[in-house]
Amino acid sequence: MLSLAVAVPGPLPADDASLDKGVALVKEGDFETAVVTLDAAARALATRPGTARAQSQANLYLGIAYLELDQEVTARAKFREAVRLDPQLRLDQREFSPQVIRTFEAARLETPAAAGSPPSAAGAPKTAAGESAAKGNALPLLLVGGGAAAVGVALAVGGNGTSSTAPGAGTTTTTTTTTTTTTPPAACTFELAPASQAFPPEGGNGSCRVETEARCAWSVESTEDWLQLAGATSGTGSGTVAFRVTANDDDDERDARIRLRSGPGDSRCEVRQAAGGDGDGDAASPPRDEPRPARFVLRSALDVGGGRAQIVLDGVTGVFLDGRSDRAFRLAGGAHRVEALVVNAEGRAGTWRFDLQGIEPGTLRPLGGSVSSLGDGTIVFRLQGRPGERVAFGFRTRD
Repeated sequence: MLSLAVAVPGPLPADDASLDKGVALVKEGDFETAVVTLDAAARALATRPGTARAQSQANLYLGIAYLELDQEVTARAKFREAVRLDPQLRLDQREFSPQVIRTFEAARLETPAAAGSPPSAAGAPKTAAGESAAKGNALPLLLVGGGAAAVGVALAVGGNGTSSTAPGAGTTTTTTTTTTTTTPPAACTFELAPASQAFPPEGGNGSCRVETEARCAWSVESTEDWLQLAGATSGTGSGTVAFRVTANDDDDERDARIRLRSGPGDSRCEVRQAAGGDGDGDAASPPRDEPRPARFVLRSALDVGGGRAQIVLDGVTGVFLDGRSDRAFRLAGGAHRVEALVVNAEGRAGTWRFDLQGIEPGTLRPLGGSVSSLGDGTIVFRLQGRPGERVAFGFRTRD
């Protein structure tokens, strides 16, 4: 009969705790923080003898984090290092996405020490899920009296044991079966953001973001010839689609969409372009009997990671901004509206500050978004740092 002994360890060393924290961050989807935490853990573990398997785990999850950040070359390097440190390392398909497993297996075959390695002495290759429970000072399980093979925790061992006794032999043979349950992956979900963008008559460059699970493949198309896709039109996992809007010489505004070739029909990027004609592209031309337009200056400071944005003035002018930008316009006296849209961001919170010159004092007012401060010519919004966030404000220029 098998008996089970459990050894209770002392407190985890700091580098082991960092490894556990880094693995948890990967599972939570905070890949940028996970990279910093796991890299520090791997460096610390490398200074301690007998930590090859823990180092392997740190590099494995570093590879996963880099892969999710679209840095496949670095991810493969980390996977190769993980296999070099633990040539028997394998990934369980129930614990990791197909994309991670494909990239890991390709990297494993590139590692000479592991490409032709036989199964481990225990009779089965180790799985990453099992190693995370057996590494370093984790609670080890000691099976006594049965010569049982060590199995990763990702495998469920069933209780369908059968016994048989050979006639006259006086010995008993015990057979234990292993039961595994495969859960089919959830259906893919897709979202395109931002939902809408506006461009001036002269056109310009833009992009929209495809958000989906890492294992899910997608492709996109444009509904109109004047909305031209300028980069990759397909991919796996989340990605960015770049496009170009050509000049509009017609007297009417026009609309187009970037949409998925297959998937939910309500997820798309709408692109609207202002009418051409005699306008100068900064704003709609005022009637000839109005006073000469005043000069209006807008200073924008978008302080979020990877921030890129678009400004729409009075519904017709599209200006793309990166970080800090100054733009001058000619506006007729009266009421005006600015709508600002975050096109690209990395998910880190921040602020968006606007300083305006050439407006009537006391007329600046917020129309949308979370305002943290407001002055005569300054307005600051709080942002979550996600694509698709919008802020809006109104003001009056001098007549």
